Amino acid sequence: MPANILNLPGYRVLAVKETEHDYHIKAETDSPAGLCPACNSRDVVGYGRIEVLVHDLAMHGKRVGIYVDARRLRCKGYSKTFMETLPGVNPNRWMTNRLVKWIGQQSLRRTFTSIAEEVGVTEGTIRNVFSDHVNDLERSVRFETPIWMGIDEIHIIGQPRV
Repeated sequence: MPANILNLPGYRVLAVKETEHDYHIKAETDSPAGLCPACNSRDVVGYGRIEVLVHDLAMHGKRVGIYVDARRLRCKGYSKTFMETLPGVNPNRWMTNRLVKWIGQQSLRRTFTSIAEEVGVTEGTIRNVFSDHVNDLERSVRFETPIWMGIDEIHIIGQPRV
């Protein structure tokens, strides 16, 4: 079994395949079955598995795709099926929290297209992450504007400038 090259707690790496531009990492979670999201009951049973592609930060200049063999579960009391919670994965997107944070920071400096190509997602996804990042910044960053501002004119090359 390969070493855990993900450096992402809660996962056990099963296989690693390297191509010219990508790393394809097959993994599964270490965590036991979770709670039912509808009723918070621990009385759940396995209901099969599903392979989920989760994007992660680039490694060694190559895109990283984590193929998680996720458990599907069924609540005995509520009879609803759900998928186990994946640790370190953004609940709104199939990408790690650290990738979402990195995209948010990079999208302030770089084009959405260049980030999308580097990560392996669509430009629209980058745009949505950027929008969420800006909304978070607006809630946490406060700009102080001056109460008074003086504007003076100067003459440069015989023309008045402000």
